[in-house]
This record gives sequence, structure tokens and C-alpha cells, in this order.
Amino acid sequence: MNIQEWLQQDPLPSEIKIRDGAKYIPYKVIVEKLNQLSPNGWSTKNFIHQYITIGKKVVVSGSVEVVVSYEINKVAYTRTLSGSANFVLNRSSNVHPTPTIKSLAVMNAVKVLGKQFGWGLNDDIEDETIKFSSILSNDDRVKPDPDLIILRKYDKACSEDDDKTKKEIEDNYNIL
Repeated sequence: MNIQEWLQQDPLPSEIKIRDGAKYIPYKVIVEKLNQLSPNGWSTKNFIHQYITIGKKVVVSGSVEVVVSYEINKVAYTRTLSGSANFVLNRSSNVHPTPTIKSLAVMNAVKVLGKQFGWGLNDDIEDETIKFSSILSNDDRVKPDPDLIILRKYDKACSEDDDKTKKEIEDNYNIL
């Protein structure tokens, strides 16, 4: 079988896992597939990660480039694929967040190679069924500093005893 056909074949059912209602191919399987596609011919570069504090939560964010070299019909190809990922850090369950974010970013990057790497794996899930929950509670929400226009509105509301406008501004902006 040629590489193009293999890349567009669905992964084996035993290679697919499910977490939080979404299908994925574990990193170990992805690495095995990369080694099959490109024996000793793939690498990562430009891995960047950061920890972002938002309220009381810590988000780990990272990106990486994956360089893959392979041959189709005796023509050599080298592709540089870019991937990224984010997750909320739960210190009690993930003691190695840096390698985790790198592996998630690699898994994201290689999907464009084809179905063998997870392309279209969740196409059967309707967008409407995916629910995103905020990582911030209302108490943790970071209020932006007001600009000059907001400050003038607030000053006017204070001078006119407009409690409704004052409360609205105080609820949405960091008024000192």
C-alpha cells in the first residue's frame, strides 16, 4: 500500500480512545505512526510553553513545530507542521505539565497528515453538542481598567446620584 492511501485510511478502532465525549489517538500511537511514516525522519522544534494565571486557575499553553520527512512515489517531501494546545492545570493529577502540553501540541500538529493521525476523527460530533465551560467563576473574572470615557461616565453617574449606572460600571470595570 502506498503512503497516500495509508494516510487517508481510518485508524484502527483499538487505536482510538475517548475522553470527555471526544475521540483521540494517544500520543504513544501517534509517535509509532510518525516512526512508520518517517523512520528517524521526524523531529520537533520551536517548542514554546507558558503558564498563565487567570483568576485562581492556571492554564498551560504551548505550541510546537513538527518536521516530517517522507517519500511518495520516489519523491521526497519535508513538511513543517504547527500545532498548539491548552489545558487547565490540575496539580494533583498532572505532575508533568510541560511534557503533556508538548505531546498535545504534537498531536494537534500532525492531524493534517490524514485520518491515520486523527484528521476528521470527531466529524460526527455536532458543534452544538460541544459545551465549553468558563475556567473562571464570576468571582474570579478579571475586570479591565476603565478608559477615559468610562471614567467620565462614572464621574457623571456619581455627581448625578445615578446608582444604576454606577453599579453597572463597578460590576464591569476595575474602579478604584
